[in-house]
Amino acid sequence: MTLAERFTGTNDTYAGKVAYRYCLSCDSVLSERIEYSPTISTTITSWKRYEYDGLNLLRMDERYDTAGGAISDQDPWRTLEVSTHKPGSLGALIGKRVYTYNAGNYTSTPNATNDYTYTYDAVGNVVAVYNANSTERGYEKYYFAQDAFGNELAVSPFLSYSPPGTTVTWASARTVGITEHQTGKWIDPFTGLYFFHARWYDSGVGRFVGRGNEGPEEL
Repeated sequence: MTLAERFTGTNDTYAGKVAYRYCLSCDSVLSERIEYSPTISTTITSWKRYEYDGLNLLRMDERYDTAGGAISDQDPWRTLEVSTHKPGSLGALIGKRVYTYNAGNYTSTPNATNDYTYTYDAVGNVVAVYNANSTERGYEKYYFAQDAFGNELAVSPFLSYSPPGTTVTWASARTVGITEHQTGKWIDPFTGLYFFHARWYDSGVGRFVGRGNEGPEEL
């Protein structure tokens, strides 16, 4: 998948698109993700770059315009996330530092930094994410739920504990950078597909999108 476009209404009104770039010399992993305005197809609203250690995602950066204007390929990069994986394991994300930049911040200095620790259930799905910053250390920041097939539930029946009594949803987790859910793979907010390196996965139908490297029998 190199391009995803969205259209709405009976007249198929343009509603945004995302372009995907892959590194062919490093196992064809996703290297850049470029998202465009939902109203102007030539205006870039988000440009992210991904760095790996083998197939484990270690770092995510974004381009930003120092004057707050439109994003272009001439703009500098700033760090969004730095991940830590279990040694010797593929996809075993155990921690991540997320840098947050408020609206109007056109610098490389974040407004907030949060450290998250990931825990998994018996089949490898992310079940709880703990906040490790100084004010909420040890709290279950997010607690997720899946159905019997491992697909995410739209709204978790569990509650978060920071602050107490706040209902947890998958969407609320994504807004703060928690995008790794099913088996620890990250989900694309535009398409709703999980990135499994060789292919994208649609949890709604329980199928991979596209042909596998070993042939159609993998589908």
